[in-house]
Amino acid sequence: MEIVVSNTSPLRYLACIGEEHLWSRLFGKVLIPPAVFRELTHANAPERVRNWIQSLPDSIEVIDVEKNNDGTLNHLDCGEIEAILLAEQVGADLLLMDDKEGRLTAMARGLKITGTVGLLEFADIHQHLDFATAVQKLLQTNIKISSSLIDSMLARYYYRRKRK
Repeated sequence: MEIVVSNTSPLRYLACIGEEHLWSRLFGKVLIPPAVFRELTHANAPERVRNWIQSLPDSIEVIDVEKNNDGTLNHLDCGEIEAILLAEQVGADLLLMDDKEGRLTAMARGLKITGTVGLLEFADIHQHLDFATAVQKLLQTNIKISSSLIDSMLARYYYRRKRK
């Protein structure tokens, strides 16, 4: 089984679109650092997200992070820093992260990453949801995604459908 670590946004957005149980179907369990848990339960998080994560589903495990004084991470927020450090600490096969700076930093450190949209595409390929429907729901949230990314991924989606 793959070791998967997540930052805040993929968990948040999947909960917002009603796909919070996707984790257990795709990976079994996802590890998160304490900073991510705090961000998901913060008063500014959507109520649906707070209600979901406060019960701490079996598919989510909070793991403490061994702190270090790595100054190369100082430009990131606490959740991103801890997610990257946790991914390195546990030898994660995959890090789920949307923030561009966080993704670039994680990739420079040799971590394999995907974001919320990539996760939805993966779930569609494995027949756990319909990508186009999920993306429409996602676009109703406050997520920031480039239209060119959505267009290219929808093109792949329609190509997969056409081949069936």
